[in-house]
Parts: sequence; C-alpha cells; structure tokens
Amino acid sequence: MRLLAGLGARRGRSDLMTWRKSIPSPALWAVWLATRTVLYLLVTAPGTSGDVGIYQRWYACCLSHGSFPVADPMWQYPPGAALVFWLPGRLPGSYVDSFVFLAIGCDLAITLMLCSPARRGGSLAGAWYWVCGVPLLGVVTVTRFDMVPVALSVAALCLTSRGGARGALIGARAAVKVWPVTLLAGMAPGQWRRGLAATAVVLAAVCVTFPSATAGSSSTRTPAAWRSNRSRPRRS
Repeated sequence: MRLLAGLGARRGRSDLMTWRKSIPSPALWAVWLATRTVLYLLVTAPGTSGDVGIYQRWYACCLSHGSFPVADPMWQYPPGAALVFWLPGRLPGSYVDSFVFLAIGCDLAITLMLCSPARRGGSLAGAWYWVCGVPLLGVVTVTRFDMVPVALSVAALCLTSRGGARGALIGARAAVKVWPVTLLAGMAPGQWRRGLAATAVVLAAVCVTFPSATAGSSSTRTPAAWRSNRSRPRRS
C-alpha cells in the first residue's frame, strides 16, 4: 500500500509539473496584458498614430483600388507589405484601431511561440525578454508594420527545422520586408542551399505576380528627406 501511495504521489507531482510547464507563467501574461493595454491607449490618443497615417493614406488612394502607391517617395517596400497595409482597411472599426490590433495580435503570436520551449521543459527567458523589452521601445512597436515580419521570422525559427520549409517562410517574410533574408546565414550547412532555393522561388513568384510594386518610385526624394522636411517648422 505504501508503495502504491508513493507511486501515486510521484505521478501526481509529475502531472502537476507537466501542467505547469504547459501553461505559461500567469505573471508573464499579466505583464503582457498590462503593457500592451498601455501601448494601445497611448497610440490611440490624438496625434500619436505615427506612420499609421501614411499607411492609411496609401490604402485610401491606391491599395483599396487595387494599385500600389509607387509614386509616393515613402513607398520603399516589397509588394507583400501592401497586404499588411490593405488588411486594416477591410476590418471593422477605424484604420488606426485595426492596425494597432493587428500589430498586437502579431505580438501575441510571437509571445506564444517564445513560450513553446517551456512546454518541453525549457525556459521562459526568451518570452520574458520579449514581453518586457517591447514596451521599452514605445509606441513605435505598434505604429509600424515591423511586428508582421518579426512574427514570420520567429515562426520560421520556432515552428520548423526543415530547410525548404524555413526557406519558404523566409521568402514570404522578405516579400513583406527584406531584412529577414539575413536569417539564411544562420541555417545549418546542409539546409542552407534548400533554404536559399525556396526563398528565391517565393520571391520570384511574388515579383512576377506584382511587377508594378517593384518598379520603385519615380520621385527623387528619399524617405529620410521626406521626414526631415516634414519635421521642419513652416515659415509664416
């Protein structure tokens, strides 16, 4: 009887540890909820929408009509980015609210993926760094579309170890923003060629499908020059 009781107690402790590992720390999610609520309240205040106003203008003048704003000097993105700017305009509510919710949704997905090691007996350190680090960057984290390529990047690193599948995800991310291509450098030697080939195929397919989006702007003004001019005080 004592042996059975001991085995039962040991199994109970094992089940409890498994349950605790499968459900992330409540403190982590409390911090996430509090900080993201503050970010949302800050960015939805008048005059703090940041680059979302530019994205909304692109949606209103071009993307909602099926074209790309290539004549705008601020349009310096791969064609996949247009989907990110188009989607908030199709969701209920204001464009700013929908864009911020999209960014926070990507942030939530990133946090969940970073919590996955804890379910396999690993650490929540990566998730804690992310949850606490994002608010330190301020509202820029939810007023620009960088959360989308970051979410896709984390997905490639966390959800698959196959070179071809990871390369395809990298290609999809590079169609939104170019920098995720650098992830190819971190792939294992045996996977690097398959990853590069898959990335090239996805990017080529996107460029062939949307050739007008890759034509570039006819304006000689750069985004940096545009921002500098916008920040200068106007003379009366």
